[in-house]
Amino acid sequence: MAVAAPETSRYSWAMAIINWNGNDLPDALRPLPAGRYTVEALDESPPLTAAEEDGLIQALDSLRAGRGIDHDDVRARVLKRIAP
Repeated sequence: MAVAAPETSRYSWAMAIINWNGNDLPDALRPLPAGRYTVEALDESPPLTAAEEDGLIQALDSLRAGRGIDHDDVRARVLKRIAP
């Protein structure tokens, strides 16, 4: 089951894959703050295409070479694009 954090004024999201027995509250949910959440059943993840896998390998190579972008910079860029 995928768990995504609610949209907030700061646009922060989180996702976790958890296994749930259908009755008990999973431990993975306990640390989450009170709020509204979207829960979606996930039977299995589809395999990556060759192009997707190649793109991930290129991205990892770029990060290892020091060509990554700082999290705060990425966040600022995203917030700028979605601002009204």
